Amino acid sequence: VQFDAKAPSERTFVEFDGAAVVADIWVNGTHVGRHEGAYARFRFDITDALKAGSNEIAVRTSNAKTDSVAPLGGDFTVFGGLFRKVRLVSVADAHFDMMDYGGPGLYLTPSKVTSKSAMLDAVARVSNASKESKSLTVRLSLIDATGAVVKTFNSALKVAAGAEGTAALNGTISRPHLWNGVTDPYLYTVRADLISNGAVVDTVEQPLGFRDVRIDPNNGLYLNGRHVAVHGVNLFHSGRPEKGLAVSDADIDQDMAIMRDIGANGLRFVHFQHPPHAYDKADQDGFLV
Repeated sequence: VQFDAKAPSERTFVEFDGAAVVADIWVNGTHVGRHEGAYARFRFDITDALKAGSNEIAVRTSNAKTDSVAPLGGDFTVFGGLFRKVRLVSVADAHFDMMDYGGPGLYLTPSKVTSKSAMLDAVARVSNASKESKSLTVRLSLIDATGAVVKTFNSALKVAAGAEGTAALNGTISRPHLWNGVTDPYLYTVRADLISNGAVVDTVEQPLGFRDVRIDPNNGLYLNGRHVAVHGVNLFHSGRPEKGLAVSDADIDQDMAIMRDIGANGLRFVHFQHPPHAYDKADQDGFLV
């Protein structure tokens, strides 16, 4: 990997969407971390091991049986190796938290959802890797499918040097366009901007659907107050011959298209975390997961 001279206010992470089953990572001969568990996203901060110019990132994976890492067995093959996307991510020293177990740093919880209104609670985790305290603002924008900003929330916070902070934002959304399964899988986008000294230094986006799901023990599932008979499949894995679990987004899209063709409106992701694209595509296509 080739790097220009790094800015002193920039952090660089290596991000894995999956590495089976135990992964060790070195940068320029320095061991930067180990991850145990094949199927979840994880990251390592490799900033201090990088240098200007050419850098070598080495990864060793092992799917040897170990009693401390699940799965210990099953009716499926526990493959080894890098079978999902890997990327480098560079951010400012003040950024949405990259080390929260591979999470996005932005967590959204709708509640009290009706066609007239909905509550939205958001939590943004912020990291300050600099050597001085920072006064920051998180600006949250709810954006509809046309690209129009529906509502904006702001929260100020002060984060000490080398520490993490949390911003909580909430408010009421009037007349939300509801996510109505396969008939109308409407999604908003929530964009969070991190602002320092008047400038946006980091941005993350998350899709969001407003829906109310209720399960009655006698009558089944209700979506937004309407009874829905759920018919679906047990999505074992989006595997392919000669690929194993190293599938592409196009392979996942093909699986979802087949499920739409057979009339499914729900699915179960089996055994472990599936690729991130699978969950996004299920939301986009209207499947109850």
